[in-house]
Amino acid sequence: MQSQSGSDADEQCFHAPHFVHVRPMFQVAWSSFLSGLFGPLHNTDEMEIVDLCLVGFKNAIHIACFFNLELERNVFVMSLAKFALLNNLGEMKSKHMKAIKTLLEVAINEGNNLKASWRNVLSCISRLEHMQLISSGTEDPDIKKGYVF
Repeated sequence: MQSQSGSDADEQCFHAPHFVHVRPMFQVAWSSFLSGLFGPLHNTDEMEIVDLCLVGFKNAIHIACFFNLELERNVFVMSLAKFALLNNLGEMKSKHMKAIKTLLEVAINEGNNLKASWRNVLSCISRLEHMQLISSGTEDPDIKKGYVF
């Protein structure tokens, strides 16, 4: 049977027998993946879409860590940390809290492979702790002096 495009050769598919083929494909497409995940995550409040996007972030970070792709790993972790919006409590929604939870899951699962990306994770945790202290009314002299961050 002939396809609409005119020939069966147009639909030829190759099977990659080994996982190392994923690395160059991810290196080529990672910025498109980031756009495809961050756009819907930012623009929707529908929890099903938010959950799917956060799973995509976890998987992208896992691939970047597995293949030791420093730039890709740093960009995905930084984007997820920035999406958590811990600098602005007024705009905090449940999707931002899910992003924080996802970032903590990434830290647990990818711990040794995060390398320089730990800075973004620890900064996020520090801001979360700072907000918790403020909301509890705890007066900490280090917070007033600015030593927490």
